[in-house]
Order: sequence, then structure tokens, then C-alpha cells
Amino acid sequence: MDTLSRIIKYAAMGFLRISYPDCRVLDMNDMFYLMLKQKYPEVGSVSDILGRNIYVILNMKTDDVCCRSISEVIKCADTGKSYSDVDKILFNEEERYFKFICQPVYKPNGGIQELTVICFDITEEVKEKIRAEELLKIEEEFFINTTHEIKTPLNVIFGINQLLDMYISKDSLNKNKEHIKRNNNIIKQNCYRLIKLINNTIDLSKIESGHLKLNLTNTDIVHLICDIVQSVSEYVNDIGLKIAFDTDVKEKILAVDVDKIERIILNLISNAIKFSEKGSKIDIVLRDKGDFTEISVRDYGVGIEPDYLEAIFKRFEQAENTYSSNKLGSGVGLSLVKSIVEMHNGEISVESQVGKGSTFTIKLPSMIVDKPVTSKPVNYSDSKIEKINIEFSDIYSIN
Repeated sequence: MDTLSRIIKYAAMGFLRISYPDCRVLDMNDMFYLMLKQKYPEVGSVSDILGRNIYVILNMKTDDVCCRSISEVIKCADTGKSYSDVDKILFNEEERYFKFICQPVYKPNGGIQELTVICFDITEEVKEKIRAEELLKIEEEFFINTTHEIKTPLNVIFGINQLLDMYISKDSLNKNKEHIKRNNNIIKQNCYRLIKLINNTIDLSKIESGHLKLNLTNTDIVHLICDIVQSVSEYVNDIGLKIAFDTDVKEKILAVDVDKIERIILNLISNAIKFSEKGSKIDIVLRDKGDFTEISVRDYGVGIEPDYLEAIFKRFEQAENTYSSNKLGSGVGLSLVKSIVEMHNGEISVESQVGKGSTFTIKLPSMIVDKPVTSKPVNYSDSKIEKINIEFSDIYSIN
């Protein structure tokens, strides 16, 4: 066997020689036989295949990519054109993609001597194309949903602006003072909604690009969660709900980004409020599990359909068949929550029963960083109250 024959025989690409015009198999290398055997286990050994018509070997499966390539080249034999096609093969219990190229080989006098078929494994290229298409689809959905979410509060603000213009033109501002105050609150709430959407979108983009960094400090997570619950209790009570915090430890120091943890808990409480009925309760529970701390946010509201549980942390996914449309947010919040939890090397999960409520559980690892311990985070300032207003902006309806 000469050098070229050895290269072809053991090459990582498939190689097949076929006689012309009777399409008998003259030779094939190990890779081509392996692929043929994977797709058609009933074919015999190489010696059984050699000398036989390729269409007979494949039981006249003219729709087979190999036969189709040969047929197309035979149709264009006089032009000397090659033909290529792609086929998916279950190769070693894995779906792989192969590109087949069929090409005529000419005699010195110009007539066709035989046909050659070469096939390459292009699985990675196909997978990259699929991933690119999926990313493009996500970006399109992102653009459409973001545009819609921005348009809704802007329409409200613009409508009130037109009303105020009318009051000004009629010189009736004082007469409609209470109405103007109410509309001003509506404008503020919708501005908060825009800020929330923009903040979430920017932070998700930063996380995906690796530009969002955590500012970890050693913090008493018990006091932090308790402080959040106390700060939102007035909001919760005002809309006819109750909120309670329960912990099995008085203090637990963890390395966390305080701002990001506040945002996570506020988002989960916001979700719990949105899907709870008046008179219901929201439980925030913290448990010290040694290697990690477990924080759960439980509501007793409408619950989530089982089919939606796996997708609920995906961007713009919402359980629309369960949740009323006027309570739906942008579908970005839970995706951001999951990303921030994972940046803390933590985990988040959800359990739910339709009609009985949902429980979101966060697990944060018990670790500290080489920084001064802050056993008690500072109390909520006006800026932190603003955070609550932003996170709860898609809950309230202004009367």
C-alpha cells in the first residue's frame, strides 16, 4: 500500500470510490464504512459491499444523501460539476452531521472514469450555527419584549401629559389639584417601572458579558433579611397582605454583595405579592444549614403550572395561563435573580402547586472574605426606600 492509499484508508474523513456508469463500489476507507454501518446496520462487511451496486446495498433508498449525491452528479456528468449535501447520523449514540461531496474523476481522454464521495464531520459547525440562530432569536425576543415594556408606561405618562396640557389650556390647575396629584403619582410609578426594566436589562447584559462584579462584604445575613422584611411590611399591609420573617439563628455572617441580595429578596417578595390574594400571607424563612444558608420566600397564592416551572428563570418566560395579564412583569426579574445568585456561587429553585402557592428557595454558601466584618448593615435610607419603590412598581394600582 502506497503512502496516499494509507492516508486515505485511515483518514478522519470518509472516502468512497464508485464505478461509472454502473455505480459499483470499488473501494471505501474505514471511516466511510463505519458511518455506513452506523446508519445501516444491516450492511455486511467491506468484502460483502465491494463490487455491488450502491443503490442495491442501500435497498434503493434513493433519498439517502449518498445516493442522492451520486444521482445528481450522474445527471450533470457532462458538466463535471460536483454535488454536496448534509446528513444527520446517529454516530456512537450521538447525533452528528456530515457533509457529503460527490465528484467525477476523469480519464486522460476526458471521459468519466469513476465517482468519488468524500464526507466530513461538520457537527461543530452545525451546532455553532444552531447556537447563533438561537441567540439571534433570543435577541429578537429581547428587543420585542423590551420595546413593549417600555411602550406601556410611556403611553400612560404621555396620556397624563396630554391631560395636564388640557388643564393648563383651560386654566383649571387649581380646580383639578387632587386629580393632578393622583396623576403625578401614576407618572412616578411608571417612571419606576421604566427604571426597573432598564436596570434589569443593563445588569443582565453586564452579567452575560462578564462586566458585572460583586462587592462582597462579610455581612450578617439574618439582620439584612430582617431589615428588608421590616422595611416592606408597611407596603405589604397597605395592600391587604401580611408578611413574616422566621429564622433559626440570631446571626450568620456571609460574604455577600448587600445591594444585590437586597435586590434578589425584594424581587422575590414582589413576585409573591403580585400573585397573592388579599388577606393572604408571605413567609420569609432563613435556615442555617452549616455549609450553606437557605432563604425561602413562600406565598399562598395562585401557584405555577408544572409545565412552566423549568422555564420560569428564563428571560421573558411567564406562566401566562396561570397569572392574570395585568400582573405580569417584563419576565426579566427572575432571570436576573438566578444570575446574581449563581454569581454568589449559590443556587435557586422553585416549588409550586396550582392554587396553593409557590416557594422560591435560595442557597448561599457559608463563606467569608478577607474584609472587615459588617455584622449589621446600615438601616434603609431614602435611596433604599427608592429601591423598594422600583421593585414594587408593577404591583400597585393607583386609586
